[in-house]
Amino acid sequence: MKTLILFLAQLGILGSLEAKDCFFEDKSFIEEDFYTRARYYPVKGSLKTIIMLPPTGGTNVIDRSYARTLCAAGFNVYVLDKYTGYDEYSLDLEIHRRYYGRTQRAIDILVKEVPEDHHLSIMGTSIGALHAAISVGRVERIKNALIITGGADITGMIVDSDQELMRVARKKRNLMFGFKTRDDYYNELKKHIELDPLNYEANFPRKKISMVIANNDTTVPGHYQRLLQKISQPVRILEMSDNHFWAIVKTWLFHSEFVVQAFKE
Repeated sequence: MKTLILFLAQLGILGSLEAKDCFFEDKSFIEEDFYTRARYYPVKGSLKTIIMLPPTGGTNVIDRSYARTLCAAGFNVYVLDKYTGYDEYSLDLEIHRRYYGRTQRAIDILVKEVPEDHHLSIMGTSIGALHAAISVGRVERIKNALIITGGADITGMIVDSDQELMRVARKKRNLMFGFKTRDDYYNELKKHIELDPLNYEANFPRKKISMVIANNDTTVPGHYQRLLQKISQPVRILEMSDNHFWAIVKTWLFHSEFVVQAFKE
């Protein structure tokens, strides 16, 4: 079923709300030894820009559909694609500090590309939502955020997620480092997590945040989504009784207006 939905989306049978007259250009940025690539959908004369952060696996048909829909609604859109070290894999616990740090560096590079007089927003899905939640708290210029199945407490989500990469890493790390319990793993991993939405709770009241919450999510477990809701106090919530995958797909298929309204002032 998942494959069928994405195949139909690729053919344009689904996601028909996207605009056909929004065009993009691929942009690359090099800052010292760091490379960032993004797809940019410009809107002539618009002073509103959104940075979009894809889920695990990188930019997909849903992200591109969102970009065109938001472009048609009058927003310039940057879709972050790739950056130095985005696909590094290691069982070393420090990988998480490197990964989240690199992603925030790539976001900072895109932020610098947006003119100062633009109203700047950010959105993300799945792991992209985790990055977006960090960024809206960390970066003063970012005023709005849409968090689709994201949460707070990065350590907990890594430890408890049923996502395949995290599940396999957990088993291998338990053997490699001798963790006997879930708390052993959590407490040691937490020493290596520097960036987390929990660190920016004091900044959230100044931001306009919208969330899609999946109550039966086990990939970004629902209680971590509720924790982000508690600390960020979103102005809009779309609550779904679905798992991770279906909440993402249903948001795209049936709630494009919620997505657009998240960025309306």
